[in-house]
Amino acid sequence: HRPVKPSGPVAGGGTTETPTSGETVTNNDGSKTETKTNADGSKTETTTKTDGSKTETTTAKDGSAVTENTASDGSTGTVKTDAEGNTVSAEAKVSEKAVEEAAKAGESIKVQVEVKAAASAEKAAPVTVTLPKTEKPVRVEIPVENVTASTVAVIVYDDGREEIVKTSTTGEDGVVLSLEGSATVKIVDNAKDFGDVKADDWFASSVAWAASHEVMNGVGGGSFEPNADTSRGMIAQLLFNLDGAEASGDTAAFKDVAADDWFAGAVTWMVDAGIAKGQGESFGANDSVTREQLAVMLYNYAQHKGYDTTAQGDVSSFGDADGVSDYAKDALAWAVGVGLINGTTDKDGNIVLDAQGSATRAQVAAIMERFCDKVAK
Repeated sequence: HRPVKPSGPVAGGGTTETPTSGETVTNNDGSKTETKTNADGSKTETTTKTDGSKTETTTAKDGSAVTENTASDGSTGTVKTDAEGNTVSAEAKVSEKAVEEAAKAGESIKVQVEVKAAASAEKAAPVTVTLPKTEKPVRVEIPVENVTASTVAVIVYDDGREEIVKTSTTGEDGVVLSLEGSATVKIVDNAKDFGDVKADDWFASSVAWAASHEVMNGVGGGSFEPNADTSRGMIAQLLFNLDGAEASGDTAAFKDVAADDWFAGAVTWMVDAGIAKGQGESFGANDSVTREQLAVMLYNYAQHKGYDTTAQGDVSSFGDADGVSDYAKDALAWAVGVGLINGTTDKDGNIVLDAQGSATRAQVAAIMERFCDKVAK
């Protein structure tokens, strides 16, 4: 069972006729829509579906509106918009039944509101999501009008601090994120433009996600350098950013990591957390990260966070499976099994793991987007 999708009065089928005030008509999908004019001049349109869910929109004379959704599982949502259709505020209450059904199906809960993304957090309307008490984080999807890979969720803490939810991803109809309890969120279009990333590039959406979520940054000059190799130091900083960790102030004892290096704090954190090891006296911070090294780092990071790492894919199906190092076999099997690494095409057109090959910045952006969608729950 998929949670009920918030909808307008005629979702799922057009009306058989245009209702006039005080009339009720039956829509093509079996729902019924009633329209009435109120004493203050506002108009209310109520659509009731066959499953008992209901949408009621009251539009004032100035064009502002209040829409209230009630799902068949008892979840509710209220959205207030101004005369231009911009979201003023939104409140969504998720029922215990919705949480239980989503957990059984392994799906996110689509809350009963739909909002517009704002150009900045300062301009964004608050979206209050109320959840029942649960032992585990709850994965929710906040429907967003015209959602893109650059649409981000910004969590608003009780003390007023605001922070992009780096692990949020783009769902079918909105932004998907995990919440450990009731929260206030803002929805923002945080798009970044890069001159070397075209709209039809295979990695365009992943780069847009990584940059807008501030998991990866450009390299300056309006460039992302998608085809450049990713260094081990970059991966350390990327995971450090994703984790929201704080530098200890110490510096790992590697001859290629100085205290004032931009990646020093991230490397120290990564080693202390057991996510990566050095290469003798060096960390190899400026060396290109191989695809199998990346898999190991993500595997170790997932275990560090307590994520599920039980998935096991069939690495032997790749023609170059013999080239995987012993230390990386479990990690690569997991990465393939969970769908992080799907293989790459060699010069002869064969799909290979290329375990010893370097991971480009575009590949890393795509893998990190998958990691947040498939693993970081």
